[in-house]
Amino acid sequence: LDSVYGIVSGIFEFNAFNQVFTQYGLPIYYGMAGDPETAVKRFLEKARQAGWDKIVSEYRKQWLAYCKEQGLD
Repeated sequence: LDSVYGIVSGIFEFNAFNQVFTQYGLPIYYGMAGDPETAVKRFLEKARQAGWDKIVSEYRKQWLAYCKEQGLD
């Protein structure tokens, strides 16, 4: 049951981050966000609220496990 909760939780966080990226990241990418310094700070703040740190942590954990399985550590 924990693994199911983890998968569902991860999906919600990923979707939340995608919404943040669409709203705040794409305007930065296309140069339409106004002051870049303010826009990037706002984007990073919203990304962290959406679970970015947890997404990165889980990605890193899975990547390191994969590398270990492949003998790349």
